Amino acid sequence: MPGPWSDPEAILSFDGTPTVGLVDRMAENAPAITDGTPPFADLFFAACLDAAKNEGQRLIVTRRYGLDGDGSLTLAAVAASLDPPVSRERVRQILDDILIRIKSRGTRQRRGGQADRPCAALLRHAERVAGSHASGWQAAWERLKSERSPIPAKEAMVLLVYFAVPHRNRRQAEAAVESFLRQPHEDA
Repeated sequence: MPGPWSDPEAILSFDGTPTVGLVDRMAENAPAITDGTPPFADLFFAACLDAAKNEGQRLIVTRRYGLDGDGSLTLAAVAASLDPPVSRERVRQILDDILIRIKSRGTRQRRGGQADRPCAALLRHAERVAGSHASGWQAAWERLKSERSPIPAKEAMVLLVYFAVPHRNRRQAEAAVESFLRQPHEDA
């Protein structure tokens, strides 16, 4: 069953901005996991649409994380697929900018009483699912592996950890997840 990421036009308003109530609509249409929350990819896609500055940034995020249903691409493949092509490094910089913008916009939305907006909803979800310490990551990892998501489980785990901890940057999240995955775990 394809998720909302497979039809980006279905969730965009006329001017290309996310529609009001997007997270609620995604929650209604998404396959329930165990606690009724939408899959991580759906929340991430909504937050990316909310935080991207323009259509080019939306396209980069969509291709990198496979949110269009065509599978995720490497940074180099995303760079080559753009017209005109850009460097792999430029794609990485744009992705980092979007991730930082999601985090800061989500924090502002929560402080401003807009906790139902996409970026705030993603941060709240990450904090609830992953928490701020590795002790709660096993359940999050099992959940991500069980979701039928276009984002590979390891990449989704890095993003989840990045969004769950306010002071962590993406590279710190990558290192923390690598360390977590190297440890022996009981299979759920």
